[in-house]
Amino acid sequence: MIRKILYLTNTDWNWAKQRPQFIAEGLSDYYEVDYFSQYGYRKKNLLAENPENEHKFRLKIGRLFSLPLSRFLIIRKINEILGVLQLAFRINHYDLIWITYPSIYWLVRPLITNKSKIVYDCMDDFAEFHNIKRCPALFTRILNGEKQLCQRSDLVFASSGYLKNKLRTRYLNIKEPVVINNAISLRLLNYKCATINGLLNPEKYKGYCKLIYIGTISEWFDFDIILKSLDRFENIIYFLFGPLEIIIPSNPRIKYFGTVPHNFLPAIFDFADALIMPFKNSELIYSVDPVKLYEYISFYKISIIPGLPETQKFKDYVCLYNNFSEYVDLVDKLRNKQLMPKKSRIDHELFTRENTWEKRLDAIVTNFKLIE
Repeated sequence: MIRKILYLTNTDWNWAKQRPQFIAEGLSDYYEVDYFSQYGYRKKNLLAENPENEHKFRLKIGRLFSLPLSRFLIIRKINEILGVLQLAFRINHYDLIWITYPSIYWLVRPLITNKSKIVYDCMDDFAEFHNIKRCPALFTRILNGEKQLCQRSDLVFASSGYLKNKLRTRYLNIKEPVVINNAISLRLLNYKCATINGLLNPEKYKGYCKLIYIGTISEWFDFDIILKSLDRFENIIYFLFGPLEIIIPSNPRIKYFGTVPHNFLPAIFDFADALIMPFKNSELIYSVDPVKLYEYISFYKISIIPGLPETQKFKDYVCLYNNFSEYVDLVDKLRNKQLMPKKSRIDHELFTRENTWEKRLDAIVTNFKLIE
């Protein structure tokens, strides 16, 4: 019987709220959950308090201490030893260990027994991240860790069908991965909304066509298509919200506001003429089931989204583009008020009800019963 879960991830609790935090919160409706992330020195200035932990008696938040400069092999080895030492005294207190990142397996491997129940929740195609691909030793470590983790896990979840197929192709003799897509939180829809006036002055941007992105801004972000569209149209402006991992090109019509609490999202969405997700075409992005699309659709907004393997299932609710020409055509229609939502508000509400984290947790708990 599963009563207590050790949730190990590389996503700090106060990082932009995404799959690990939502699932950990959801699991705490059923079990006691201890959520531990590895401390990220490069990201510490990008964190903002996530006050949405409504399960403080059943969901405990912590960090595993590690040294900075983990890109160096010797530091990485030391951090693995530190991780093992920090987990050694507590790991036997849990009925199940949930892991979201391949390298974490090296921390638990010396400590687990044949009786330990392991779940691997594969959120991304980690081997395709640029910082991992450019370091052969780290690349090999990630692949080996993921292979052994998949083979050892009692359950393997994948966030998308594309990612599930990648795991099956890449590693032999692993359990059949179960697709658990991302979702929308009902708590997000019920938040007491904060006013956007605390972030910006809406009156200042009257007359502009406002395109808004909310999410992590990293190597996969397509600034080329944004800059070209700014050259094409004088009355469009971009607003970007979320953690920043790269340098944003300098342009007066690209406004960056950093990470914001979730209770600001309704006001931000209402401010937008359209929501965007300008991601580059890449093998990394092919595996992504974007959390933000569930949020975009739930708020009944026009969304302009690249046509990717995992965005096709949203085609009835969003406007897909495959190249720059199609993108600027959609933006031009938006500017001229010729772009409208594809479905009714009721259809969007029905989609939301069928794609909540609560629904995903029902599926996860059902799968748990297979290994209890």
